[in-house]
Order: sequence, then C-alpha cells, then structure tokens
Amino acid sequence: MSDSYLKATLQFSEDLLCKPPEQRNEEDILRILPWIRHKSSLFKNLEDDILVYVIKHVEFIKVKKDHVIVRQGERGNCFYVILKGSVSVYARKDDEHHDYHHHHDMGAVRSTQERLAYFGTELGSLKSGRSFGEMVLMSDKKERNATVIADELTDLIIINDELYKKSFQVYNLEWKEKSSFALACPLFISWPTALKALLIENLKMHKIHFGNRVVEQGWPCSSVYFIAKGAAKVLSDPRKCKEQYEALNPKKRQPKREINYGDKEEIKIELNAIEDLVRPLTVIEKRRRRLEHGFVAMENRLRQREIQATTIGPNDVIGDVEMVLDIPEYCASVECVETLEVYELDKASFHRLIARRSPETLELLRKVVITKLRLRVERFNEIPLFQHLLERATFVPQKEKAKAMKKKRQQLEEMRPLIDRGQRRAARTNLFLGGQTLKNNEMKNKLEKKGEAVYNEKEQQSSEKKRRERKRSDRKETTKKQFTSEEFRALKKQMQARGKMIGRVSD
Repeated sequence: MSDSYLKATLQFSEDLLCKPPEQRNEEDILRILPWIRHKSSLFKNLEDDILVYVIKHVEFIKVKKDHVIVRQGERGNCFYVILKGSVSVYARKDDEHHDYHHHHDMGAVRSTQERLAYFGTELGSLKSGRSFGEMVLMSDKKERNATVIADELTDLIIINDELYKKSFQVYNLEWKEKSSFALACPLFISWPTALKALLIENLKMHKIHFGNRVVEQGWPCSSVYFIAKGAAKVLSDPRKCKEQYEALNPKKRQPKREINYGDKEEIKIELNAIEDLVRPLTVIEKRRRRLEHGFVAMENRLRQREIQATTIGPNDVIGDVEMVLDIPEYCASVECVETLEVYELDKASFHRLIARRSPETLELLRKVVITKLRLRVERFNEIPLFQHLLERATFVPQKEKAKAMKKKRQQLEEMRPLIDRGQRRAARTNLFLGGQTLKNNEMKNKLEKKGEAVYNEKEQQSSEKKRRERKRSDRKETTKKQFTSEEFRALKKQMQARGKMIGRVSD
C-alpha cells in the first residue's frame, strides 16, 4: 500500500512540475509539499510559503542514462536537485587542458574509459535528494568545476540564480560559512576545487553551547567533527575505558613486567585513586553522602569519575581517532567549555572523500592521532586502552612493509646498470704518469710491488710491537700457583716427611 501511494505521489509530482508555473495551483502544491520537503535537506528549513513559491517556479527535466548534465569549465546560472535517480561526478586537474567542444553534442558517454579520458577522475556519485552545482552561484567566475553524468534515468528540478536569491538566503549564508571554513582549513587547503565543492555539500554546521556534549564515550561513531570556533575538553571514564579495552582485546592479557618497589607503590596509589572514583557506592555510603552533602554530591561524584585528557579548540578534530583506526564507538567524551561551532562529516562521506580520494589527508590525520595518543599514554599510563590505540595507530601492515621492500629492490635494480658501467669504464681507463701511457700489466706490477712493500712494513711494525709486549710481560711478577685441596694435602705430607711445616698465609 505504501509503495503504491509513493508511486502515485511521484507521478502526481511529475505531472504537476511538468506544467508551466502559471498552471500550478496552490492546492496541488500543498499536496506534494511534505514529499518535496522530505526528499531533500535543502528544503527542510524553508517556511511553507517560501517552499510553495519555490515549487511554483522551479523547472523540471528528465535526463537519460549516460547523458552529460553539466560540464567542467562551462558557465552556469543554476543548480540542480535530484528527485529520482543518481549521477556521477568527474573532474580533471587544473593543469590538464583538453578540447571539449568536440564532445559537446556527442550524446551519451557509455564506457567508463571514455568518461575518464574526457572528463578526468571520478569523485563520487550522488543519489536521490542530493543537489549539485551550487558553487557556480557563489563564485565570481560562474564556471562549473566538475562534470556530472546521469547513471540512470534521472528526474531533476532546476533552481536558477534569481529564484535562489529570493528564497534561499539562510541556505546562502550557511553555504558561505561552510565554503570559508573549507578554504581556510589546513587539512583541505591542497584539495582540487571540485573535491572541495563535494566536501562543502556534505558538511553540516552545528552550534553547541556551554556544558553540552558533542559526543559521549560509548556512543556509536557515526561522524567526525571539525572545530571552527570555540573550545571544549576531552573527558575519559576509566571504567568505560576498561570495558572498551576488553572489547577490543578479548583474548589479550597485559604482559607482566619488572617494577621497582617504589614505582609499584606509586602505581598502586594511582590505581586506588582511579578505582575509588569508578567504584559504585554502597547503599550506606549513598545515604551518608546524601546526609552530609545533599543530592548535589551524587551529581558531583558522577562528574568526578571522568578524567580530563586534554583541551581542544579551532582546527582540532573530534572523532579522528575512532575514524582513522576504524573503531565502532567513541573512546572519549567532548564537553563544551564555551560555544562551539563545528562542521560534521558523516562516516560514509569521510571514507568516500578522504579515505579514498585523498590518502595524503588521511595520512596527515593518522600522524595527528599518533601525537594525541602518545601524550595520553604519557599522562595516563595506567589506562591500557590508550596504549592499545597507540599500538594500533603505529602498526605497519605486512603489505606496506612488503611494498617498501619491493620499492627498495627496484631502486637498486635501476642503479645497478650505472654501477656496472662505472666499473667497466674504470677497468678500461688507462692511468697516465709523467705524460706517458702505462699499459695495464705494467701498472698492475707496480701496484703489486707497492702493496708488497706496504705489507713488509706492516709486518716489521707488528713484530716490534710483539717484542715490546714480551718485554713488558717479563718485567711483571710471576703469579703464584694456586693449589687444589688434594695437591695441598700431598705437598703437606711431603714437607712433613722432610721435617718441615707449612703454615697458612694470612690474608
């Protein structure tokens, strides 16, 4: 029933949007208004009267499979919202110049090789509800920075420049803020323009006020957050850290190590302090604390269970440890100490734009994660979770090791012809002495004689050295012989038979 209703709504929407604007009455528009609002996040924050105006004046088109919708480099004055279907986005580098006028009216571009050859690298795909082409309305150049091709029969609505200025002022401000952040952030400063446009489209801006939490330790890791303004503190609950460590290492046990008595006492004191915070109160302890301090004490105790790992601010990232190391839960909580402005990037977009399309950015994030974890291990070495995460971050897979070894071998193989050529050239080269060329065999004889003279000189020096050492050893006092107990008894009997006595020498 729901599928048939959805099909009927879609068909009614297509029929309505295919009509000229003056024939679209308000009653029919209100009928499809909830469906249009639900289809795209672009329309969710618009007032009803503004959205009615937008639906009345948009243009509706259908694009066949493998047909080009917009081309990189051409001028534009509108952007598109996908109602049904999907598209792929391609972009070439700024230094790549090709003649695209020949392919302007060529129709469908069916093969992947043809797409890559004409339009550059594939940056990703966009599904129903997504929009593309907004950057052309923001920039002064008014040029498309990517090529978009339909992957199937696709329904699109077109929002031109005039309609955008009248109806999307709030969206325009948010887009400009996201654009300025993406252009200034050190992580994305080297990205191509087309990839930045996709990033801006996928970012979601949030403002979080003092005392509220961005993420909570133990929540599923679904997004990463880039901080633009404000400050926050990173908190860890040792009890939850222990649970997460055991979940990540179900079979691993901590190796025993030699610890001095003094160090053992210090560690014991630290562990007792942490266990005292983590340990749940008994009924009697709860009652005593309520009587002494009131109910506020219980809230304070829950706050005191967490230890503050660090403080973060602009250009820091929340959730980078979990996203880079592929951990399903957040390993720390983040609480605002002042109003925080963050940009959220969901997990799927992170893998699509950063992990796959920009490995340099991913490697930079990995280095930042390693630095963070090293500082936490130094401060809280009694929490094994931090040490485990650091080992996981610094672990080099066997494939990467083999790849590095293979690269070294290839470099040696490339240098080997140069080494062999140099050796052959040295063997063929004749040495000149006194203006006359010496033959190879004559030079060989001279070198042999010279080597023999050097060898004799060294032999003479070594013999003199041995003679001096022998003289030194002769000057030394001869060491007294040490008798065993049996030899001593036999010697004693012999001396007694001769009428002599052997006394013990005092030490």
